[in-house]
Amino acid sequence: MPEDRPLEPPAESPEDRKSRLGFGACHAQGKAPVLWSLATAGAMFAAVLLRKWFEWPRAALVVLALLPVLPLIGMCVAMARASSRLDELQRRIQLEALGLTVLVMSVVLVSLGMLESFGLIGHFDPTMAWVLMVAIYVISFWWIGRKYRS
Repeated sequence: MPEDRPLEPPAESPEDRKSRLGFGACHAQGKAPVLWSLATAGAMFAAVLLRKWFEWPRAALVVLALLPVLPLIGMCVAMARASSRLDELQRRIQLEALGLTVLVMSVVLVSLGMLESFGLIGHFDPTMAWVLMVAIYVISFWWIGRKYRS
């Protein structure tokens, strides 16, 4: 007859541990692209504030201006990894949302560019296009995903 002792959990593999702890847990759940996006937005915000608050030498301004690029690269890598784990329907929704985002952004950017070139609006900050693109993508993803829900 077996002894009366509590059951021990099975041995944990390094891959299980990676997905359970730290950033791997977020990545395993598909949250890594969102976290990297937030880090990019935070770096953009921090760079703008630091630029306004302090005087910087030219070389430091280059570093400060490019500060958001590192988390942006991380976001791209995380999105590529996350998309490789999607099933066919999820990939289709992503592709349709990205396609719609490109079309809408094309119309918006050409419109803003023409309005600016005619002097009808002030200068449009190109970094705001990224924020606008993310918002349009989220709305597109939600809108397109609705038609596939049962």
